[in-house]
Amino acid sequence: LCVFVGNRAAHARGQRYVERDLNRAFTEARGEAWRRGALGGEAEDREQREILDLLAERVPRDGSRAVLLDLHCTSGGGPPFCV
Repeated sequence: LCVFVGNRAAHARGQRYVERDLNRAFTEARGEAWRRGALGGEAEDREQREILDLLAERVPRDGSRAVLLDLHCTSGGGPPFCV
């Protein structure tokens, strides 16, 4: 079991995000930019790079499958949810 916490810089400021929403940043194009080492230098870029690096270290190499549970604790009035 491995747990990652996102939006740390924004959370410390009491905000949803600093420059842009990290929750919307995990796209195919940004994954490709990460593989090329071409993600930018904004707070969310640095944090996304850290998360992707940590995930890459934990990908099973023995052919087994990994399961990713995306758990959200929202800043809105609704309850936490997962994807």
